[in-house]
Amino acid sequence: MLLYIAPPFAFGWFGAGVAAPIIWWGVLALMSLGSEYRPSPGYNELKMCPIAFAIALVAFVSIYYAARWLATS
Repeated sequence: MLLYIAPPFAFGWFGAGVAAPIIWWGVLALMSLGSEYRPSPGYNELKMCPIAFAIALVAFVSIYYAARWLATS
C-alpha cells in the first residue's frame, strides 16, 4: 500500500507538478496490464480495468492535492 500512496503524497508535499501523480498512475497501470494476472476465465478485463484505473487516478490526484494543502499549512 505504501508503494501506491507514498509517491503521490511526496509529489504534493515537495511541490512537483500535477503531472507527476498522473505519470505515476500511468506507470502503475501499464505494470498492472503487463502482469498478466487473470483471476478467473470469465474475467472481463476490458470492462473492469478502466473502472479500477479511473478510481486510482482520482485517488492519486486527491492525495496529491491533500499533501499540497498540508505542505502549505
